[in-house]
Amino acid sequence: MSEHLSSIVPRSHLHDHVVTATERGDAGEIVDELMEILKYR
Repeated sequence: MSEHLSSIVPRSHLHDHVVTATERGDAGEIVDELMEILKYR
């Protein structure tokens, strides 16, 4: 996967999913998911 493409997927995820996590009530789950992702960066 190209560098550009690999940055588009997380950006889209953040924009569409993470921004509304509190409204859906799953903010804690999203924070855990992001921490897992960042652990490997």
